[in-house]
Amino acid sequence: MSIEGLSNHLMSDILSRLDVKTLVKCKAVKKLWKSLIEDTLFVSVLHFNRSSLGSFDPQPYDDYVTTILDSFCGLVWSSYSAGNFPHFLHNPAIGKALYLQDPMKGHLGTGTGRIAFNRATHECKLQYMYNDWDLLTLQTFEVGKDIEWQCIGSGRQRGILDVPEEVIMKICPEKFKGSFRRSLSFHVLSVQRSPKVDLDDKELKVFGRRKFEIRCSGVIHYIDVFSEEYKETKRNRVTLLVISNNIWDDIHIFNYGFPNGTSFDLMKAEFFECDDCLAISEIIGEDLHFLKMTQYDGGDLRWSERKTIVPLTFLCTEPYLAEKDGVLPILCQSTPPLLWFSFNRGRPFSYDVQALSIEKFGPPHPKREYFHEVNRIRRMIYIPSLVNLQGMREDRRLTHDRWQEMVNWYDAVDNEDDEDAELLRMRRNDADEDAGFLKYWKDFDGR
Repeated sequence: MSIEGLSNHLMSDILSRLDVKTLVKCKAVKKLWKSLIEDTLFVSVLHFNRSSLGSFDPQPYDDYVTTILDSFCGLVWSSYSAGNFPHFLHNPAIGKALYLQDPMKGHLGTGTGRIAFNRATHECKLQYMYNDWDLLTLQTFEVGKDIEWQCIGSGRQRGILDVPEEVIMKICPEKFKGSFRRSLSFHVLSVQRSPKVDLDDKELKVFGRRKFEIRCSGVIHYIDVFSEEYKETKRNRVTLLVISNNIWDDIHIFNYGFPNGTSFDLMKAEFFECDDCLAISEIIGEDLHFLKMTQYDGGDLRWSERKTIVPLTFLCTEPYLAEKDGVLPILCQSTPPLLWFSFNRGRPFSYDVQALSIEKFGPPHPKREYFHEVNRIRRMIYIPSLVNLQGMREDRRLTHDRWQEMVNWYDAVDNEDDEDAELLRMRRNDADEDAGFLKYWKDFDGR
């Protein structure tokens, strides 16, 4: 059978198994291939779902000081210390970039950025937050629609600092309200740095703190768990605060506590994504107990009323039996019912909830990146894609060879581990097979 005899559906399925570098070359082979590869469904679903998961540390882009702000769906948002457009959103896999004005407009301060991307429509929106003289400024930029950055919140009375009074009263005593507001003003910007915060040096001491960041579609959940000790009474309490930041609607919702009768060991609990929602979990015995945050009418986010309990049969086998604390949930999906875990921060694996067995090894369904507990130095999770946004243009500095220098595909694996080294060899063999596969098709088609 000739290539022309294959259906478009079958062709798309075959092409979706190739890496980005090979697909870029395939676009020049046939017009049909080019149209299939550039199709939104192919880019967002077929190919992206089979992309390999990699990671990279922030590295210099050129001779200037470069900062990588965020990585999402194959897009990387970077800034550097020179030029009229110091911010740029680029896809290093296809060598294209979109150049942006400085959201800080020359002001000094510390900033952090996040990318929201709709895989169905390829809409993209950027959110930038920076602290300028004790004021947290929040700005957004919708690619293809906005000409300049839009200011959403600035100062203590608007934007992310507009904390509902009932939230503060629930999680903070009356006499500490002022101190709590001051510490919260730096919460989002400091979520990656995990500073030591003392709400009141004389009365209340924060002696334990855990910070997480979980991204679900266009909603980013900033999670703060802090353990406090009252110095006079030596009484302890652990508090959970979740700031849910909806980038698409420019809404911030504050959540605290759990439904009556529901409790977790917050200093040991893990947070992960469950069906595009935030979930909190802990492993008790050989079962996973988790609670999902769901959205109700009116936009309010609330925790579900009851825990979901899933038996984890693999916990009674080695090597998991001896190191249960190393099993961390990272993703849950209902259709098909699968849970993804990482073991000792290593390679993820999936668990079939119905069959009660480990299904396969490999990266989780990579519809979005995931982050474990945030460390002082943030390690980016990167998934190569074919996403091409409106306004992007080719940049010679962003060739695939330059991208290979910048991105270390195999930082996620520890080459000292025999199993991970074998995975690295398998990936290299797959790349060689893809190259031979492309050559075969060209020869077969008489080109």
